[in-house]
Amino acid sequence: KSNSKPAASASNTSSPKTNSNSNNSSTTGNVEDPLDIIVSSQDISPAAIAQKRDELDKLETPSESRCGGSMHSTVDCNITPKVYSGTVAFVPAKGQKIYMNGYEIIVTSGDASAGEGLLYYPFVRQRIPVGWSGISIVEGEKGKDYGCITAGEVKAQGSNGTVVTNDLERQITALLSSGPGSYSGKFGEALEAMKAKAQELLDKIARGEKPGKEDYQEYNNICKAIKSGIESIKNTTQTQNTDPRFLAKIAPILNDLDSYKDKLLAEADCDGLGYHSEPREAVFYASTKSQLYPEALVSICRLGESSSLAGNILNRIEDLAVETAAAKSSIKCGCDGLMDYLTGDGNCQSVIYSLELLKRDISKNKVSHKLSNPAGGTGQVKVGEVCIDNLQIRFYGDNPEINPLSKEKTEEGIDFSAPNSSNIVLNVNVLDKAEKDKKIEAVWGYLGESVEETNAFTGELDEELLKKIFPKVDQEDSKKIIPFLNKYLLEFGITTCEERIHFFTQIAEETTQLKDLSELPSDYASSQSRYKGRGLMQLTGWEYNYKPFEAYCRGLGDEVDFENHPEEVATNPKYAVLSAFWYWKIEKKCSRYCNNLSEDSLLNISKLVNCGNTEFCGYTKNPITGERERCYDCEPNGWSKRKNLKDLKNYFLVSKHKII
Repeated sequence: KSNSKPAASASNTSSPKTNSNSNNSSTTGNVEDPLDIIVSSQDISPAAIAQKRDELDKLETPSESRCGGSMHSTVDCNITPKVYSGTVAFVPAKGQKIYMNGYEIIVTSGDASAGEGLLYYPFVRQRIPVGWSGISIVEGEKGKDYGCITAGEVKAQGSNGTVVTNDLERQITALLSSGPGSYSGKFGEALEAMKAKAQELLDKIARGEKPGKEDYQEYNNICKAIKSGIESIKNTTQTQNTDPRFLAKIAPILNDLDSYKDKLLAEADCDGLGYHSEPREAVFYASTKSQLYPEALVSICRLGESSSLAGNILNRIEDLAVETAAAKSSIKCGCDGLMDYLTGDGNCQSVIYSLELLKRDISKNKVSHKLSNPAGGTGQVKVGEVCIDNLQIRFYGDNPEINPLSKEKTEEGIDFSAPNSSNIVLNVNVLDKAEKDKKIEAVWGYLGESVEETNAFTGELDEELLKKIFPKVDQEDSKKIIPFLNKYLLEFGITTCEERIHFFTQIAEETTQLKDLSELPSDYASSQSRYKGRGLMQLTGWEYNYKPFEAYCRGLGDEVDFENHPEEVATNPKYAVLSAFWYWKIEKKCSRYCNNLSEDSLLNISKLVNCGNTEFCGYTKNPITGERERCYDCEPNGWSKRKNLKDLKNYFLVSKHKII
């Protein structure tokens, strides 16, 4: 905290180290969680990361006081700060330095509203990852290019060694990444980013717009990061287990990944587009100089295939992770414990593979997994010290989709249901009669419980969770709006899972998953208006929306002028977010319909948010309120998308095994 000691846990953190023997060209992490490794579009080797970390750990700060303290003279956590009188705001950029009572922080992303950095902690003589939101930063001494934190909190990202190491190297990778559209992030996030960016380009082309060079550059950099991640995961997997039987098992997966990597290379053809400074109606392809039109770009850049390509890569990476876990499984084939996954018979292998798949899904809180060509079977296995003569894995239907968190103990074993349904699609049955309960309990215990997330949706949002809810949200926009989202969710009392699902469902449809905070040009008259749709709930029109919202903000003491500057509702993160909460709670009172997730409730809320054209709608009695309402018998705009709650519901866990 500013004017206080850093997090005590930081001093107990062991020194993070990079495995310099890895073949990883631009990633770090454990192959058992390949979706969490850090990938980059830059050629960032472990050696480059290690060198950068060593540079960051060598404190270069002069011994004089900076922003109220001198790091070189610090001997304990109890810092007595000096008064710093700077007043000019400082906007930090990546790589710049800011100070908290003399403690030096190198900024890796974000700004004063929300950001991350690496703080030098003298007690361990190294950098530790930190984050902040809503801090105040002013310029340092005259002529010095650094900032001073004068208010707010800077928090260590965690004390767990693995968490700190992963976050440290992610931020170092961000520092090493440079250039227009450069990309770094988790492998799983890169796959989602690829789909989102491709769709953004397709939408532009559909509107008759020509995507700019920077658009394609960003898309290609994401593809390059995924390509490097595939190569890293392959190399690490083959290096960690050189057993020929294991390599033979994973060979088909690696072949598929190679073919997907080739497609990613083909997508890099987008880099070959020739761009010229002078205005041109046509776009030229650099390698052939043949004329291309926007619709042809879809074919050459394979944009339309991005979603299926990302899905295929994800599925095979998951398959590889399960094969790796099965090969290392503690479950043995046969009761003598002499055979394992690689040496047992086919039935035993199928049982172990299925159990490891379920265990992995449960540990990762997955609520949906569509199984491709699942192989059932019955085998003799030893789980811990418990021998089960006949453990049966049984699937129902072709390519069933299961909810791993729905596991339920029965008299015969353990059942798994389909997502959002009570239909049983998978049984793990103990066919033995002797000590049946004991054997079921052994399997139940092995599968484990979901990792507690402390009801993430009823707590604070972070960037990772927001990206899951709104895949198209821009990273920088995310950093800016998250502090205000968390602030107003509590202040306006939107704390239940049901209401948050409704709230985010409407925002997703109104803003194209937080991508468009200002209404795009269209055939709707509102899009041509000075007071067109803006903000997270797309306030539209002066008299009934902008004007009363302006009065509300002024009542809070804010000097706003939305009449002359309506764009502030979209460009200022505070008002972009606050407008949605005002509209939801005060103007439309949507909370009255948020007690459940029925379609009637969603329909009522959708009509309050965006009823659409009511010209031909009559007055119909609303069965919930009992009042006659215009537009009740007409579908609201975007109803087909608004009524699909499935994706959002998957993130709202209300117990260890069930979703709402």
